[in-house]
Amino acid sequence: PPFTGATAQAIIARVMTEEPRSLTLQRKSIPPHVEAAVERALEKLPADRFASAADFAAALEYGIPDTGYRKPKRTASAGSPVSGIRYPVFAATALLTLVAGVAAGWAIWHPRLVVTAPPPILRYAITLPDSATMSDVSGTSLATTPDGSAFAYVSRAGIWVRSGDRVDAEPVPGARRGAGPFFSPDGQWLGYLDGPRLVKVRLAGGASVAICDSCTGYSFQWGTDDTIRFHSSGANSVNSRVLMAVPASGGKPREIARPDSGSGELYRSPILLPGRRTVLFTIFGRATRRLAALNLNTGAVTRFDQAGYQPGWVAAGFVVLGNVDGSLLAVPFDAERVKVTGPPVVIARDAVSDPTSVRAAVSENGSIYYERSGTASRRQLMMVSRSGQATLLAAEPKGYAAPRFSPDGRRVALDISAENGVDRDVWLLDLAARTWSRLTTNGLSNRPVWTPDGLRIVYASNEDLWRVASDGSGRPESLLVAVGGRWPMSVTPDGRTVIFHEAFSANSGIRSLAFDSAPAATMLIRDAFSEAAPALSPDGHWLAYQSDEAGQLEVYVRPYPAIGARVPVSVHGGSEPGWSRDGRELFYRSGDSLIAAAVSLTPAFTVTARHPLFDAGRYLGGGTFRQYDVSPDGKSFVMVAGAENASVLIALHNVFAHLARDGKAPR
Repeated sequence: PPFTGATAQAIIARVMTEEPRSLTLQRKSIPPHVEAAVERALEKLPADRFASAADFAAALEYGIPDTGYRKPKRTASAGSPVSGIRYPVFAATALLTLVAGVAAGWAIWHPRLVVTAPPPILRYAITLPDSATMSDVSGTSLATTPDGSAFAYVSRAGIWVRSGDRVDAEPVPGARRGAGPFFSPDGQWLGYLDGPRLVKVRLAGGASVAICDSCTGYSFQWGTDDTIRFHSSGANSVNSRVLMAVPASGGKPREIARPDSGSGELYRSPILLPGRRTVLFTIFGRATRRLAALNLNTGAVTRFDQAGYQPGWVAAGFVVLGNVDGSLLAVPFDAERVKVTGPPVVIARDAVSDPTSVRAAVSENGSIYYERSGTASRRQLMMVSRSGQATLLAAEPKGYAAPRFSPDGRRVALDISAENGVDRDVWLLDLAARTWSRLTTNGLSNRPVWTPDGLRIVYASNEDLWRVASDGSGRPESLLVAVGGRWPMSVTPDGRTVIFHEAFSANSGIRSLAFDSAPAATMLIRDAFSEAAPALSPDGHWLAYQSDEAGQLEVYVRPYPAIGARVPVSVHGGSEPGWSRDGRELFYRSGDSLIAAAVSLTPAFTVTARHPLFDAGRYLGGGTFRQYDVSPDGKSFVMVAGAENASVLIALHNVFAHLARDGKAPR
């Protein structure tokens, strides 16, 4: 025992006045971290002891986290009294009872526990299915259960889930157009955004249940108080970001915090600390991203001098933050005192990230899943003949995507991703000179489309519609900025209207916008069955698109601009339609094949023949948009090749047990 005496009164007197005897002096085999845990449990002041029995048990097993606590140096021998300290008898008795109870409970639940070191760190790769690689849409697209036993992600084919007891990921029924996945605290439900609606579905099966009819937003988290929090645009500006909350049982969203007007700040990515009334989130300034905390009782906001964004909570006492360089930081954090207690430790350096989010999911038990960066930077740009013969267009592998021939066929517009896998800009390649020119520089721009005269390019920037001169002169022009995301797909032959795909908003579907009436837009085909990838015929009278209304993606055609009855084009699956310049062929993907459908446009649209051209399995697919283009003469295709068609997630386990033990990252 830590204290002995001839009578109970003598023992109590020693508890009040003496330091406990050193355990290692009595038995050398006792690990130092066990002695340190017992000494902290026997501290005189309650504030110096463990906050809970669970913390004591964890310290006995792994050691005390480096949260700033230090055992005071002893100024007297183990058996001598310490002067100047007096404690009431009832406090000493309570201390003995607490320590005895915790020790007895720990012994009962850990009768054979002799662990002196945390389990080894596990870090391994998970390759996602080729048919369901990660979506390239920015924002929170990865989530995990609180115990880390399952993860969900947004793929090009909808939301997929992989559980720990399954070898492969599987699609979530009805979530083909889902976004922003998140799990319930018990891990039994998956929530996600379905257009403007927020819904939840049991992982065990069943129909989805509506939570909110209009909850457009980002970074959803289901707290232990059965409330879902997220950030969204403010009521008065689509460019603002405020914190919102809605009951998980259903209801209307309400605002819980917003930045001061005129501050230029944005509030993003709220998470509730389990069992507390504190919400951690990120404050985005003009050039900063820093951790902050919201007190739900008072509304007070605490700002920390800690850079990073998209916080995730780990019960061992850490906040995980993302960074624009793709690193993940583990920041020691005292949830009770709402205080950063130590410097950050880098636990990963290769996560896909962008200026506002990182593709990582953090579980409460410390398991982390993140998408590995760098794979997109090794793609190749190819010219492919109708027979499948491929020629390299660019010597250096890069993150090429969404190539489009200019109307005269002399240049190719495309977007190129940086090594982090997300930052991207629009570039032009002169096919004859093999020279490059850059059109955008903000790291947020992609999916370019030419106007018929070749003088301008319409593109998406921060998932909004913009237009710029193709020679780089002048400033980019904003066409449509709103909640959700939108990407241009075709420009009408007269050059006056762009047809685009919109998602994650109340206006999800295929829409059109006349340049001279921007930002007013018209709905053409509302998103009911993942309608996407619109392509307008060269004569401007027929609109091809993809839809899974038949249970799988197929290509259909409707009259334009008066949208009439649909005509099926593909059989046995079809996606990413694209027209030949003479309008006599409609190309599309079907499985690994590129198919050419011979069509007639007058007096009505008809398909007269279908035949496969070549195996396109090695070339990048677009999911909701076309990742290839047809040359003006119809004899070749520009495509993107590379094994990077697959997405790779990294799983990281047990790292926080090591951090809790010794306060530094493993080597």
